[in-house]
Amino acid sequence: MLTSLILAVAFQAAKEPPKAIDRSGEPALKQVIAYMKGLDNVHGAIVRSGRGDAVTPMYPDGKVEFWRHGASFRFDISFYWGDGLLIVTDGKAVLTDTQSEGAPVTITDFDKTLAKSCATLAINGDNFMPILYLLEGNDFMEKMAPKEAAVTSNANTIHIDSKALGQTTIYYHGKGVFDAIEYDNMPWQMEQHKKYPDWTDEPVPGSLTRSSLVIYGDKPGRRTFEVKAGKGREVSDNRKKKG
Repeated sequence: MLTSLILAVAFQAAKEPPKAIDRSGEPALKQVIAYMKGLDNVHGAIVRSGRGDAVTPMYPDGKVEFWRHGASFRFDISFYWGDGLLIVTDGKAVLTDTQSEGAPVTITDFDKTLAKSCATLAINGDNFMPILYLLEGNDFMEKMAPKEAAVTSNANTIHIDSKALGQTTIYYHGKGVFDAIEYDNMPWQMEQHKKYPDWTDEPVPGSLTRSSLVIYGDKPGRRTFEVKAGKGREVSDNRKKKG
């Protein structure tokens, strides 16, 4: 009798269709991506902040000044402790300068997008920037909000249950005009804790990373996207076809 009941329950569960994933916020997300991808010939800044748990205030985490024209980008990253990183692409090659006298400037090939061409800016990179994926447009849906991720929207906010970023919220106004993105980064934090338990604490609920966007009124200059090291700097040119 008990066996029959268990089999009946299992059979009923097998018959029930899987619960549909709520993607009601996808049109709003696509509108934000279209707006960001359309930001061209601009000079802007990404202001970053974060917190480690639900009870501490947000702390400053540096600023990224950027210029963009088509596939050409210039990112001048200033970290909280004063060091920096410069990344420039003209859509053909990518220059990375840690601005350290002990390290050479590197030049590598450009591969379709800057996120694909520069590992430090990609997902799980040391200087990962989700805003770059929004600016380049093509990979945001695939990487951050694939079909199996719930995407909902309400009152100028979009929420994504992202396997890449964790719980993610995008803030916007008007017709997709982007303001900020924040995420708990829980998947990456858990991965780091499992890999290095002696060096990284187990993540706690409430941690948050936020990036806000500011657009200035000026445009990129004529030499903004030059892939050229400063005078006297050592260069490591790793392009397959050097130019």
